[in-house]
Amino acid sequence: MPEEDSGSSLWPGIFSRLREMNGCWERLRARTVKKVGEIVSGIAPADEIRDAYMQELEAAGYAVRLVPALTQNVMKGARIVSAALRLDEKKHFFTTEAACTLKLTLEPWRNGSAMNRLRFVAVHTESALAGGEPLLESVLKRTLHDVLTRSVPEIVKIVEQK
Repeated sequence: MPEEDSGSSLWPGIFSRLREMNGCWERLRARTVKKVGEIVSGIAPADEIRDAYMQELEAAGYAVRLVPALTQNVMKGARIVSAALRLDEKKHFFTTEAACTLKLTLEPWRNGSAMNRLRFVAVHTESALAGGEPLLESVLKRTLHDVLTRSVPEIVKIVEQK
């Protein structure tokens, strides 16, 4: 499980930006209950996920470099083909419910060519008494943790095959 203290979490930058986005969302919800708005962030979900993968792969002993595109001379690599992140929060009179869905398609590379695409989907929901701790950060942490713990070993297995 990811650590609950966001100050010492595996992905500290992601959660500080999420808290900023959550504050914007709360201000929007305070204006009207029926209006659904968009949260605008300077960081794309795929970039947040890429940053988490970089940290995990570096922790596993890999030197990770960002390149504009993978080429034929790449011996080991991975590419995020698509990433879709959805965060929802519903406030009721006594409770708050939060849900996070992450859909991710990865393409491991070995010896200069793409291998089979890997697809991962994770969904986490939580509820708490109204006015409790922020749930969006918690469901995002759990969802990312779920996908990372399943996908990183798969990527490593594929790029290390002989």
